[in-house]
Amino acid sequence: HSEVVIVAIDDKSVAALGRWPWRRSFHANLIDRISKDAPAAIGMDLLFIEPEQHFPPDDAALAAAVSRSGKVVLPLMMQSHNAEPFIVEPLPALRRGAAALGHVHLAVDDDGVARSVYLQEGLAGRQWDHFSLAMRRIGEAGSGSPQAEADAAGTGADGVPAWQRSRRMIVPFAGPPGHFRQLSYVDVLDGALAPDTFKGKYVLIGATAAGLGDLYTTPLSGRSKLMSGVEFSANVLDSLLVQRSMAPLPGGLNAALNVLPVLLALAGMALVGPLPALLLTVAMMALPLAATAAAASFGVQCSPV
Repeated sequence: HSEVVIVAIDDKSVAALGRWPWRRSFHANLIDRISKDAPAAIGMDLLFIEPEQHFPPDDAALAAAVSRSGKVVLPLMMQSHNAEPFIVEPLPALRRGAAALGHVHLAVDDDGVARSVYLQEGLAGRQWDHFSLAMRRIGEAGSGSPQAEADAAGTGADGVPAWQRSRRMIVPFAGPPGHFRQLSYVDVLDGALAPDTFKGKYVLIGATAAGLGDLYTTPLSGRSKLMSGVEFSANVLDSLLVQRSMAPLPGGLNAALNVLPVLLALAGMALVGPLPALLLTVAMMALPLAATAAAASFGVQCSPV
């Protein structure tokens, strides 16, 4: 039974509240409603980097709600301008009221599949936890204060500040898209849920509606059903909470896993008849996949080719 719950900005909520972006007063009311249930932590996977133009008082209302809660983690991200990295952070008022800030980057492999994150990223001397790790820290602490940062920033060989990543984590996904409990944003906002729905929970707020959120291919999603960024973070958080981990198979063993079935299939073609050789080849094709699935259940990542 997972302690992670997603409040989804889904198609139902968009239909009820109108096209995105919504007023920030909605987010303020949502945080207040969730906070009444005494959650462990609230992760708002929405980046507010510019002041509200149409309803300026809404910024103050949102900042006040974040501060009242004392458990809200807000995201930041790195962008690059002229090959120089810089941090995109929430508005100062939100930053001051947040319990912590966390980066929301994930690592996409060469095949386009997202399998891992770095739990620590930033400039030299100014590092941030991953968004999910920051949420776990706030939940374990009971209440938080803005994450301390050093002021010094290191530079690369050409004098450009160097972006650094450490503590790579291969994500042991709890399940395919839809695995975690998801509640519609509009239902929470309307107070349509039972009391104590979020009591002691780690609550992630993020977009899942078509065209709103960032979507990724993961080992369990397949290309027909992508996983939203907020659900990716939910998998990272859940694995941190239950201390579930995944380690890569050593290079030599992984190479053997891929080479031995080929050699056995070739030997079969040379030594036995056509039909047994064909059956052996099919079996050898299935062997790496079966071995990979079995290894994953023991927290080991194989890479069959």
